[in-house]
Amino acid sequence: MVVAQGAKGDQGNQGTQGTQGERGYQGYQGNQGAIGTKGDRGYQGHQGLKGDQGNQGYQGNQGLKGDQGDRGYQGYQGNQGTQGLKGDKGDQGDQGYQGVSGSPPADNTVTYAKIGTDLKSSSAIASTNINWSASGIFTKTLSADTAFTFSNLQLNKVITLVLTGNYTITWPSYVSHISGEYDGSVTNYIQLHCTNAGSETEQVWKIISQEAT
Repeated sequence: MVVAQGAKGDQGNQGTQGTQGERGYQGYQGNQGAIGTKGDRGYQGHQGLKGDQGNQGYQGNQGLKGDQGDRGYQGYQGNQGTQGLKGDKGDQGDQGYQGVSGSPPADNTVTYAKIGTDLKSSSAIASTNINWSASGIFTKTLSADTAFTFSNLQLNKVITLVLTGNYTITWPSYVSHISGEYDGSVTNYIQLHCTNAGSETEQVWKIISQEAT
């Protein structure tokens, strides 16, 4: 026969947990011992005194300079040769007779042959200088621009220049222009008249003309 199992009894209530006991206090940490006092530093010893410097030795005396040898004798100069005898001076020739004092030429007695060469001669101008005492007429064909200069000016003398060539002409600063213009395409006849030949006061007058057409 099977016996029936009895019902399960109710679960009993959990008992109340007891109160936790108080935590004990932590013990105090012991104090650190004091650091011992540092000993005093020892004194530095004194530096020894510097010894005295020895005296400098004396400089030896300079040796004596030897005597200079005697200078040799200069040779004798040879005797100068005897000068040749001067020749006798020639006799002076007899003085010529003095001519009879002349008289001013009479009217109409001076011929062309008696006129100075510089008044009746013609010369070509070689470079750019015109010597007034050389001729009465001067000629030149210009091949470039030309600056003329004058020498030996003669007071009141008139000279004639016959010039060709289509180039520019420059005259001395004391040349004053009266009339006419240079024409390089034809022959030019230029008359120059000196009215003052003194140094630094020169004065020359100029007239230019061409053949009438």
